[in-house]
Amino acid sequence: MSRWGGGTGDYYPYVPPHPALHTELDFDIMPIAIPLDSVSIHPLPLKKVIPFPPRISKDPLPVDIIRRISSNLAQDGYLGTVARIHSCSKEVYTAITPILYESLQIKKGRSDHLLSIVPLQNPYINGVQHDSLVDDTFFTSSKSTTRRLAAFQHVRHLIIHSLPSDILSNQFATSVESLSSTAFPKLHSVQFLPTATDEIRSWSPPTYDRLRNPPFLETLVTTCQPDQLCISFPIVLSENWELHRDLTVSGQYQFISRIAKLHQDGLWKDSLKVFNVHNIVHQVLPSLPNVINNYHFASHTTGSITRPIIHPPGVQSVYIPGIQWSYRAWQIGKLIKNLFPSGTTNAPEIIQNTRWTFINVKGHILTKMFRDDDDESGVGHDEVMDLIRNAVKVGLPQDLPLREGFDKELVNDVLDAIAYEDQGECEVCHCE
Repeated sequence: MSRWGGGTGDYYPYVPPHPALHTELDFDIMPIAIPLDSVSIHPLPLKKVIPFPPRISKDPLPVDIIRRISSNLAQDGYLGTVARIHSCSKEVYTAITPILYESLQIKKGRSDHLLSIVPLQNPYINGVQHDSLVDDTFFTSSKSTTRRLAAFQHVRHLIIHSLPSDILSNQFATSVESLSSTAFPKLHSVQFLPTATDEIRSWSPPTYDRLRNPPFLETLVTTCQPDQLCISFPIVLSENWELHRDLTVSGQYQFISRIAKLHQDGLWKDSLKVFNVHNIVHQVLPSLPNVINNYHFASHTTGSITRPIIHPPGVQSVYIPGIQWSYRAWQIGKLIKNLFPSGTTNAPEIIQNTRWTFINVKGHILTKMFRDDDDESGVGHDEVMDLIRNAVKVGLPQDLPLREGFDKELVNDVLDAIAYEDQGECEVCHCE
């Protein structure tokens, strides 16, 4: 007989004899086959399970706590999470809207739905946010435009990554024209990031019968009254600056005209107080009258665009490719002179209310360790500031009085309105 059964085809487990039964004759003991269905299996008793309380309470979280959490998330950049919290309930929507819409970011494609609003039959929207919990229709699909325009009333910072398409911009303009008030009544600052700045420069108008701005910008000057404007040029690696200059020369003066037109038209003329320009290397620069103009010049940049290495002026930046010092003096003189074309009638008023601050002027200048007579290979790193200051002091007194309507006595007032600083932080984007 096999130890696995009697050869009938049924297999049973082998159960060895108890050790106590072993004798010298146990080699004659036959194995015992036990059918499985005759074995009684008794599971071990289970320990008592203590139930845990549910992780989410049935009681709603107080709205003021939700508001505090959302505010912290927004400050850390988690706007997507705040947007999800925003849609939890009517009460939460009302409480979180001022936080979610405090900084409104415009991105091509991603902002199309945000700006796709239809003209209102009843253009009066003031106070609609206050009554949103009482008026149930406020949250219906038919009131989507009303909800969005009510949310726009909380926007304080407008950050434009890329300009919306002209078609979408024209639709947005038509919609906000139906309002009885401005679309962004609390707006404090407008910021153009490098892509949007370049789009303003290279934009082609449908006709050239007048000086135009992209439609979205023309709408902005009639829908808000910001007191600060901030624009940024792209970061340019020092080794590529000449190539970048060649690619961006076209449209530079058109860009200056368009920025000036933003200030001259609509509501911005009386509201703008501060104008900041960042990452300046070679660009011809706009200057706005009756405004504090701050110009942040770029330092030498090596490495890569994704991982830039910034080299501040001084010994660390000698022999790195850069522009000639005379170009910097020309930039400064040019932007000031642009405010006083021939035929100017209000030069004293402009000078009295206008300031120019030049920050990090020594940045991105071609320098070397010691001074010599060959400026083509750079100038001594410790003489850059004096060269630029002196060139401006000599150039402006020669050029400005040649313009009709500008008295020679005003030159010193212009020089007094110019300041040079090594560092300075922008209040809008907190960049140096």
